Amino acid sequence: MDKYVEDSSLSTGHQINVDTRTFLYQESFESAVNNNYIVFGRMPMYGYDSFFQTYLNEVSNDKSIKNTNQMAQRGSEVFIVNIFTWCGLIGVILFMIFFFKVSHRAISKSNNKYMKALGLYVSCFWITDWIIHNMWGLTMDYIILFIIVGMIYTPRYMKMTDREFEIYFRRILK
Repeated sequence: MDKYVEDSSLSTGHQINVDTRTFLYQESFESAVNNNYIVFGRMPMYGYDSFFQTYLNEVSNDKSIKNTNQMAQRGSEVFIVNIFTWCGLIGVILFMIFFFKVSHRAISKSNNKYMKALGLYVSCFWITDWIIHNMWGLTMDYIILFIIVGMIYTPRYMKMTDREFEIYFRRILK
C-alpha cells in the first residue's frame, strides 16, 4: 500500500492518502457559519456553498454541466452533511435520537435475535451515515431502512420468539 500511495497522485497533484471527505464537512460547516444557519439549517433547495464543486464545473469538458456561477452544492455524498445543511444541528440531533431509539428498542426489548440483528443494522446505518449514504432521492437503502423501522415498532414482531419469527417468514416466502 505504501508503494501505491507513493506512486499514485490525483489530478490536482495531491497524494492519495490525503484524499478524504474532510473537505465536504469543512465546506458545509464554513457555509453554515458564513450564512448563519448552524442551528436551524438551510433548505435543500439552497444547499451549502461549495468551491470544490464550482472548480469541477469550471474544469469539466462536459459543456452541459459547465456553470461557473453556481456556488451552492445541493447534496453531498455524505448523509450527515446533507442533514446538517438542510436541518442544522437540530436536525442532526433529532436524527441521532431517532436512530438511537429505534436501535435501543430493537436490541433491548425484543424477544428474538432477528429483531436484535435488525436493531444492530439500524445503528450501523447511522454510523455509516457519517461517511457515505447520499440522500439525493428515495433509494432502496432508505426504503429498506424504514421497513425495518416499521417492523421494530410493530409489537407483533417484537414479541415473537426466534422459532415463531422463522415460521412466520417461511410462510411469507412460500
